[in-house]
Amino acid sequence: MASDRNKKRKKEGKMKWMILTHWRPDLDAIVGIWLLRRFGEEKFPGISAAEVEFLKNEKLPRGKTAMELEQEGVICVDIGKGRFDHHQIENPAVCAADLVAKHLELEGDLTLEKILSFVRRTDLKGTSQPFDLAYILKDMHNIYPDEPEKVVSWTIEALEAKFEEQISFWFTKLSSSITIDEIELPDRRVLRVFSAVTDNNRFSRYARYRGAAVVIQKEKSGNVQIFSNRQYGLIIDDIVRVIRLEEMRAKRKIETTDWNVLASAGDIAGVKEWYYHKEAQSLLNGSLTTPDKPPTRLSLDKIRELVKLGLSPTLPNSTCVETKKCLKQQCPYYWYGLHRCRKLRYETQYASSETNSKHA
Repeated sequence: MASDRNKKRKKEGKMKWMILTHWRPDLDAIVGIWLLRRFGEEKFPGISAAEVEFLKNEKLPRGKTAMELEQEGVICVDIGKGRFDHHQIENPAVCAADLVAKHLELEGDLTLEKILSFVRRTDLKGTSQPFDLAYILKDMHNIYPDEPEKVVSWTIEALEAKFEEQISFWFTKLSSSITIDEIELPDRRVLRVFSAVTDNNRFSRYARYRGAAVVIQKEKSGNVQIFSNRQYGLIIDDIVRVIRLEEMRAKRKIETTDWNVLASAGDIAGVKEWYYHKEAQSLLNGSLTTPDKPPTRLSLDKIRELVKLGLSPTLPNSTCVETKKCLKQQCPYYWYGLHRCRKLRYETQYASSETNSKHA
């Protein structure tokens, strides 16, 4: 269980979470555990690595409440009359998995709709059939009565398979013209950029489920949103600079080439079309809260190329690659202020200074 040391870890942002549920957990409890591990990182950083413990009686450890345990790093699912326990509700219309989904802001996610409705039906109405997952889960507990971890692991694998099937279904349905670009990094990782024309506001979420590092979504109005996947830890300042500069060029009125200004949060003079949400690392040409933002003048193909340029780790000019020397204003890419180009200039200047000091 959580110790006093865990309280200190929480203050330091290093909480080691544990999930506590009842013995022989049913499908409702296991789906709640799966949702927390799979989608709970934003609300509970570190939850994806949480271990699960199983309570053999109704009493919570040390006589504490579910909320008190949560403060120590223990999340109660389907027990304890806490936020993820529907048993405290009179004539409940929701189950524990629903409560977890609501807290994680997953309500309305089409990829989870069938899973949650099935769990709700089997848990509240007892409508499971001999060959469905809820019923087979009971058989698994009978075969492994003292190994709930094994049963939970098996069930979560089945949930992942169903979830992947739902992602594929909705991902394909939401857009008929999905383009995937790949950018290889020096460590051999690959960043995938998904782009499509669709008005469905869930497309970006499904693309991230499929491994997108960056999602470019163009609406039929012409407005474009660019979302990054937080799991990749990307900083999109270079993308913001190049798109804002190209937008001004498309308007034939460049009001600034200052690299710091071009990468500023919010919107900037001369290119109000693009709002940089720095905290979310997203670049928005209109959104649900700003539907009247004028659409970009840049084509989707042009934006794709600019995003790839902003993400690429390689130098954009072949001459720079060959000489390992920045051409500065002679290079058309100089004006973008790309981080890797500025790094080359700094390294070149530093090497030159070192050489001069040695000869002095």
